Amino acid sequence: MGLLEPLANLVGVPPAALSLLLSVLLGYPLAYVYRTYVHKNQSKTVCQLFLAISGILLCTFNYGFGVYHSLLAVLASYLFITFLPAKSLLVPVTFTFHFGYLLIGYYFTTTEKYDITWTMPHCVLVLRLIGLSFDVQDATVPEEKQSKDMKRLRIVDKPGLLEIACYTYFPATMLVGPQFPLERLRRYLNHEFDAFTGHTSYALTRFGQGVLYLTMNQVLALYVPDAYLLSDDFANRSFFARWFFVAVWGKMVIYKYVSCWMLAEGSAVLFGITFNGKKPNGEEDWTACANIKIWLFETATHFGEYIQAFNSQTNFWVAHYVYKRLKFLGNKHASHILTLLFLAVWHGFHSGYYMTFFMEFAFVVFEKELETAVSRNEPAKRFMEQHYSNPVMRVARNIYCVGFSGWNLVPFVFLSFGKWWHIYKTVYFYGFIVIPLAFAAGPIFKVILPPTRPRSDAKKAE
Repeated sequence: MGLLEPLANLVGVPPAALSLLLSVLLGYPLAYVYRTYVHKNQSKTVCQLFLAISGILLCTFNYGFGVYHSLLAVLASYLFITFLPAKSLLVPVTFTFHFGYLLIGYYFTTTEKYDITWTMPHCVLVLRLIGLSFDVQDATVPEEKQSKDMKRLRIVDKPGLLEIACYTYFPATMLVGPQFPLERLRRYLNHEFDAFTGHTSYALTRFGQGVLYLTMNQVLALYVPDAYLLSDDFANRSFFARWFFVAVWGKMVIYKYVSCWMLAEGSAVLFGITFNGKKPNGEEDWTACANIKIWLFETATHFGEYIQAFNSQTNFWVAHYVYKRLKFLGNKHASHILTLLFLAVWHGFHSGYYMTFFMEFAFVVFEKELETAVSRNEPAKRFMEQHYSNPVMRVARNIYCVGFSGWNLVPFVFLSFGKWWHIYKTVYFYGFIVIPLAFAAGPIFKVILPPTRPRSDAKKAE
């Protein structure tokens, strides 16, 4: 890491962040070497060794001796899968060990700022290995009780130690994601995607998009750095100016994540693991590991679309392995709350994580209640049908998304209560307006938009 310090100081970024970026970019030459000399010319064992060792070396480059945490996790998962009964003990033991280990890691490494330590790739690894235990367990579930995704992802033949290491350390995805199932890796190593050749051009496209968004992040950071929201200059501006700066700052923050995900996805595409079938027009689809749906993200008009577009693979993981498995609660709100609580704890102990996911829940509830109220009020429904796609309406709703997404990100980035509460106070807590609208939305909307059709008819129309 010491060798990178002069370069990091020159470009004005922390050495750990530069090391992470370089490691993501190293995925591209690794993909070229693997595809050219290993994938089609060597045995499956050699392929697995190449992928596992490459990932271990990248992890060591970033975190040094800290690589032992992930090595221990791989060994533990192998022992659990091999010796524990899949139907009963495998998932609870795996979940408790990996999630508990991660939280203990947070306890000893967390500071008041966002830390790039061994816990960052470990949180990616934790989801991957917990998901693997679920997939092994799902193979024991009676066929008639398996969902479509359970049938697709279940693992009948238990993986060995090398396969688990290869899956965990896949070099394009082990540092920042995205998540993908072992079923995909097996198909990839069985050469099921080799007949399709469009991965190189799409990988370069995704790389270019990643560079573009990284550039936009750096340019915006020059004008609205994190520290600006805590400055006196920000506090002394007009309310509208403060709202505007929070919105622009939010875009800058999101672009950092978007750029990193697209660069990582591009290397995964270049490896050739992301084939997703063919589109209706016959073109090859290489988006199986896409973590950002960029057009939907940029044009989103409500938070439901934002959530659908952002961190897609993690969202699928949480929906499949957490939310849907809470169906026994019999209450969608309870399942939603527990799922978001899981995500908050997965990120760490800072209060900012919990506020961000609480606000996400509030916005989703508010939007769903509004959508239901509109669908049951015939004049409002006709108005929305006539004007929903109107450019002015779309721009206004996009501004709503951008403005409030910046608000939601403030606690996520500033983490400690004192900092994010100070910024919220500076902007007069404008985002909290959605809380009463969310949790008292039913009665409020019944007055503003009284139902003119039964709820059952509204659901059928939807």
